[in-house]
Parts: sequence; C-alpha cells; structure tokens
Amino acid sequence: MLPFGGGSWISSCMLIAWTCPFVDAHAEFAKSLTAFAEKAAQLPAESRVVVLDIGANNGGFTKMTASRACSSGFGRAPWHFILFEPQAKFASILTRITSNLSPPCTSDFHQAAAWKHDGQLQFVQSRNSQSSYVRPSKDDSAGIRKRINHFITVQSVDISKFIHQALHPTDFVFLKMDIEGAEYDLLPSLIASGALCPVDYFLIEWHLQVVNETKRLEAVGLRLALAHIVERSCPPRAQRRVFEHDELHNNRHQYVRGLWSRAIFHNDAPPRNITRGKLARLTDLVLAQRG
Repeated sequence: MLPFGGGSWISSCMLIAWTCPFVDAHAEFAKSLTAFAEKAAQLPAESRVVVLDIGANNGGFTKMTASRACSSGFGRAPWHFILFEPQAKFASILTRITSNLSPPCTSDFHQAAAWKHDGQLQFVQSRNSQSSYVRPSKDDSAGIRKRINHFITVQSVDISKFIHQALHPTDFVFLKMDIEGAEYDLLPSLIASGALCPVDYFLIEWHLQVVNETKRLEAVGLRLALAHIVERSCPPRAQRRVFEHDELHNNRHQYVRGLWSRAIFHNDAPPRNITRGKLARLTDLVLAQRG
C-alpha cells in the first residue's frame, strides 16, 4: 500500500494496486505495506488513521497514498496526513496536495524540519533536492557532498513533543521517515522521549553513506536494533511493525570500520570453506588496505 516517499525511486510505483512489480528485494516490503492498508480499511468509523510523512519532499508519498486511502469505499475510518518538509521550493506543491484532500481525509503541512527541538537549524540544500538534509554535527558528518549547492536556515519542530500532543491513544499510526541521514541523530531522541511508542507501523529509509566512517558501526547497530529497542522500551501494541529500506546506492558497499573485526570476534568458526589461516590473512589484508 504505502509507497516510498522523499527521494525514493519507488514512490510512483505503489498504491494503485497496493503492490509493485519491482525486484525481489522489495517483495516482502510491498506485502507488509499492503497488510497495513488492509488493517486500516477494517477499522471502525470512530478510529483514525494517521500518516506522519517526515521528509515529504515533493509530496509523492502522500499524494499516492491518499489517491487510494481517500477514495470512496475504502473503509470507514478517516485518514489524517501530517507532512514535514523544510524546503521552500516544495511549499506550494505540498500546500496544493494537502488542500485538495477531501473527506474522509484531512491533512496538516508544516514547512519545517522534524527535529529534536523547536527553533532553527542549518539545512544542506543539495543540487538534487531529493538528497537535501539537516546538516550533521562535525563529529558525525561524512564530509560535505560534492553535489551540495549551499546551506540554508530552516525552521525546526520538536517532533517528539509534536507526536505526544497530536496523536490520540486510539490512532492507528504509520510513520514514514526519509530524511537523508538525519535519522541516525533523530531516532535516538525519539526513542528516549517515548515518541515512537504510539506508532504502529514504521518505514525508515537508511542513508549510511552520509555517516562518517568512524561512526558507521554505531549507525549499523541502530539500524539492526531499532525494532528490538522499540519493542522493549514501549508498551505493547498489537500491530507494531518496523520496516527498513536499505536503498542500494545509500547503503551498499559503504565501508563500516570495525565491522569485520567484530564479526570475527563473535564467530567461533570462520565462514564455510575458509580456513582460520586464510581468514587471518584476509583480515591482515583488509586492515592493511584500510591503513
């Protein structure tokens, strides 16, 4: 059901039939999102489906989702879309998309970055607007990307506080987050504040390539542990599920310092068909190549 948003190439493909003929790596992903739509369609009229679109970009995610969810005959519960996007160039199109929604759908558009505090922050305006992002701290940045155009100052909203105030305990909530690497900074704050607890379905797009090499092992740890952390730190919710999208150009072949040695440390035996001597030589070779 719910398509990818923000910078994802899949955003225009889903929702019409709630599934998409893309590669096998996405088959289970599409199936899971279809399940969310089917569950939402079964809710009673007094319930409410809330879609938090964090990193709305040009609105493709909300537009495609609403085209099905807001159609007549799709269930009884109303849908409420909440969009966050700080880039001024998308303000008019997002305003138009949200204003064109009609009952049972309603919406709120916030021209601001969903962040850890209210106020202002620096935003990296990329030549590719789909890859613009909150400027990371000096410790965590992978360096300014070559395609960056300039920095801009944008408004920010304390999204933890917003979620606690805007959501109702009986809401059925879908959170889509596509914020081009800022997820590694924002998600720990949301976990600590309990703001993720009211969410039923998560769709997180990860962007390991923007993380400094020295911080990538921690970033991978967050990605692998997120579902477990949410499950253990929040009160139970019957439908809670976490889906993670590792888009290849954002994550594949991104060197993770320390991952190799950590894998060797935790495994009693080397991989099949690799002797301990060969494994030691490979380890030495990798370390030598990385300096």
